[in-house]
Amino acid sequence: MEHIRPKWGKYVQRMQSLACQQQGYALIHTTVLVDESGEPVYWMQPRLETIEPKRDAKEFVDQMLGMLERSNNS
Repeated sequence: MEHIRPKWGKYVQRMQSLACQQQGYALIHTTVLVDESGEPVYWMQPRLETIEPKRDAKEFVDQMLGMLERSNNS
């Protein structure tokens, strides 16, 4: 991806790798320390949390995204 700065590559790869290890919908939590140029210096170990119950997760996510879209359009 052209718009991602090279120094962000390892971080993006780490998030993608973690996201591909789970099944269903999940949230990834992490914190990134950036320098004065906005480049990543260090990040905390990401934590992945799956949304349960899995059978209802898609409906829940769709509802939450719909609420976000409506609030952004207001």
